[in-house]
Amino acid sequence: MTENEAALIIQQAFKRYMKKKTDRYGLYRQYVPLMNGIELLFTDSKNELYTLNMNRISKSALGPEKKVYLTDNSLFYAERESILIFGGSDPHTGYGVGKHTGKEIFRYVPHQNQWEFVGELPEPRQHHSVVFMKGRVYLVGGTDPRDDDVRGKAIVVDTVWSFEPVKRSWFSEGSLNTPRKHFGLIVHKNQLFAIGGQDRQYKTLDSVEKFDSKRGNWTLVAPMQYTRTGLACTKYRGVVWAAGGISLLPKGNKILDVVESYNIDSDQWTEITRLRYPRCFFKMFVMYDRLYLVGGAGFETKKDPTTTSLGAIDVWDVKKLKWLNVAEMVIPRHGHSVAFIGTQFMIIGGVTTIYMRALNNAECFCVRRGRWVRGVAPLQLPVSGHAAVTLPPAMLISR
Repeated sequence: MTENEAALIIQQAFKRYMKKKTDRYGLYRQYVPLMNGIELLFTDSKNELYTLNMNRISKSALGPEKKVYLTDNSLFYAERESILIFGGSDPHTGYGVGKHTGKEIFRYVPHQNQWEFVGELPEPRQHHSVVFMKGRVYLVGGTDPRDDDVRGKAIVVDTVWSFEPVKRSWFSEGSLNTPRKHFGLIVHKNQLFAIGGQDRQYKTLDSVEKFDSKRGNWTLVAPMQYTRTGLACTKYRGVVWAAGGISLLPKGNKILDVVESYNIDSDQWTEITRLRYPRCFFKMFVMYDRLYLVGGAGFETKKDPTTTSLGAIDVWDVKKLKWLNVAEMVIPRHGHSVAFIGTQFMIIGGVTTIYMRALNNAECFCVRRGRWVRGVAPLQLPVSGHAAVTLPPAMLISR
C-alpha cells in the first residue's frame, strides 16, 4: 500500500466518523478546525467575495473614494473585512464590576485569531444598534447603564453618534425623535431606518424613523402593524424585513412570530410568512443572497412554553416561501451580535439560559461549506447588549 493510498483511507474513515458524531444536544454538525489554517479561511478572493456576497453595501453608501483609508491608526484592512464590536455589558454583574465600562471597542484580527482593544465610546452604551454608512459607523440609541440620581438607572437615550474608523474619531449626529432600545436599524441609500424597540417609559413601539444623512435629521414614516421590542431587522432584496420580538401588554408579555416587510418606495408595511415559532432578541442576517435567523429567546413548541435561549439558525426558502432550520449553535444564546468576515459569519457573545450567564465566546459558520468553524478566539470579557459591524476592505472603497 502506498503512502497516498493510506492517507486516502484515513481521510475516508475520518469523514465517516464525523457523520456519526453528535453534540450534547444530539444534533449533528461538522466543523472546520482553524488551527494554522485560520488565515486561509478568512482570505477568500476579493473579487469572488464581493461578487457573490449580496449583503455588500451599495457603493454610494461606502464612502468617498478619494479618501485615504489605510493609515497607521486606521481600523480598515486592505483586502479583507474588519469586525468591530461596540459597548455592551454583562447583565449578570453590576455595572463597572471587573473591567466592564460599556465603552469598549474591540476588533477581531483574523490572521492572529484574537480580539484587540481599539478604543472607547464617548459614553457607556448597551442595547443600541450600529450600521456602516458612507465610511462611518453610526451608533444609534440604546441605554446608558450608569446609575444617576436624577435620570435613574439604565436610561433609554436618543443620542446618535458617527465613528470615523481611519482617525478613530467620534461625531455627534441628529438625535432620534423617540429614545429607543432593542430596536432594528438598517441602511438604505444613505438613509437610516430605526424600527420599533422600547422607549424611556418602557412602552413597546411600532414607530419607524428615517434619518437623512444630508439634512442630519430624523422624520417619522409609516409605523409597523405590531408594537414590539427585541425584534430583528434587515434589508433583503430591496425590502426591509422586521421579524419576531416581544410586545409588552397589560395582560402580560407576548413573544411574536410575526414577520412584516416594508416597501421603502410606497412607505407601506405588509405582514408575510411567520416564523417557525415565536422568538425575540435574535439576529436577522443576509449573506450570499440568503436570509438567516440566528439564535434568540423563545419557545419551540406550544406544549412547553418556557422561554429559553435558542440555538436554531433558520434560512428563508425563496421557492417554498417558508423558514427552514439549517444548523444549531453549540451554545444557544440571545442578546448576541452577528457580523461577517470572508465567507463566514460570526455569532458573538450574548447570554444563555443553559448556563445562566453571559458569554465571551464566538461561534463561526461558513456559509459556502455549510459547516461550523472551530477555534475562534474568545473575547476578553463576557458581553451582551453590544453591537457588531463589518467594515469593508479599504480596496473596495478606494478603487
